[in-house]
Amino acid sequence: MSGRWRAPVLLLALALASCMAGTQSVRPGTLMPGQLRVGVAQGLGRNLTDDFAFAAPTSEAKRNAHAVWLTELSAHYGLVRDLDVGVRLRPFGRGGRVELLYQLVRERSVGIGVALGLAADGFFQPETQLACAGGGCYSRSFAGVLGDVPLIISGYVTRRIALFGGGRYNHLLIVGRERYRSQDRSFRPLVIDKTVHQPLGGWFVGAEFEGLHLRVVPQLSGNLVWLPDESLTHVIHPSLEVAFVF
Repeated sequence: MSGRWRAPVLLLALALASCMAGTQSVRPGTLMPGQLRVGVAQGLGRNLTDDFAFAAPTSEAKRNAHAVWLTELSAHYGLVRDLDVGVRLRPFGRGGRVELLYQLVRERSVGIGVALGLAADGFFQPETQLACAGGGCYSRSFAGVLGDVPLIISGYVTRRIALFGGGRYNHLLIVGRERYRSQDRSFRPLVIDKTVHQPLGGWFVGAEFEGLHLRVVPQLSGNLVWLPDESLTHVIHPSLEVAFVF
């Protein structure tokens, strides 16, 4: 690798190593029994590192939450009528998601669709050195799960285009450790153990464009994040999913 590109690539690798994204994508309705849907999504995701770093006790200097880039592979399968199950994996992150979707009301029956989801998003970050100052280096490690319960309302505006939107309840559980070590071992490491329990909420809107087997799903999602001063901020995540149904 030439010297011209080495520094930008190293900075990108450090940014990816220090950020952990959480899935935000939803689907407007369930698959039929026996149907398989596989897809890939690109966009912005919730930065779970911020949720951990901002929680007390903290000396975090950063005061604004930000989204991080998310690449996601997905697979869903129709178990029975009105119920499907799926997984979402992040190939460049450390974590994944298992989810169920139940169709409460079918759109083609009454003109509006209503679906309820239940999901668990697991993630972990091994000990990662973030910065060095004052003769020591600061590092962070954590693992957790994000529970997600989305309520999705959808409707077809044409035979091939469905609009959807709704709200979600999240509960975040993270257990981890922040550590400051001396570079020359002249003093004992300073260790802070943290456990994060946070109820959170969010929203989403999007559209699904249908082909014969193709599904294209652009969407926006918004989430609340607790800041270090215990105030709330709002972060928006756009994404695009392309999937095939067989």
